[in-house]
Amino acid sequence: MSASTPRRLLVVANRTAATPTLLDTVRRKTAEETTAVTLLVPAFPTVFDPEALESRHTIELAIPLLEEATGTTVHGIVGDPDPFAAVQQALKETAYDEVIISTLPARVSRWLKRDLPQRVERLGVPVTVVTAPPAAAMMGESMVRQTP
Repeated sequence: MSASTPRRLLVVANRTAATPTLLDTVRRKTAEETTAVTLLVPAFPTVFDPEALESRHTIELAIPLLEEATGTTVHGIVGDPDPFAAVQQALKETAYDEVIISTLPARVSRWLKRDLPQRVERLGVPVTVVTAPPAAAMMGESMVRQTP
């Protein structure tokens, strides 16, 4: 990557898109070099919200916080309802240097139960998993795992 080409970071999140744990991780990842950040929120259509407006609201809430953390403009996209398909599509459209997957705590995370981080790794991109602490531990340690 040349000095003029920014590093590309794809942040995949839904309910954890504006958590301090994720914001801290993104802040650290973008502190040392120019980085273009995209927030991908899988669509969350329901009977009451068929157009996935909740996903758009998540992006609207998280983008200003991510921009404050990174000091740069953050692009937000709503992807396929299946988070793996959403990541696949994003990777087809843009060559990202790393993917951050932000999840709920392990005991309730559907993404972890569906092995999303390892499936994304098999696409050939480094993955960092950021797991939000349980609500009772929000003031405690954050949990971040990075894979090679």
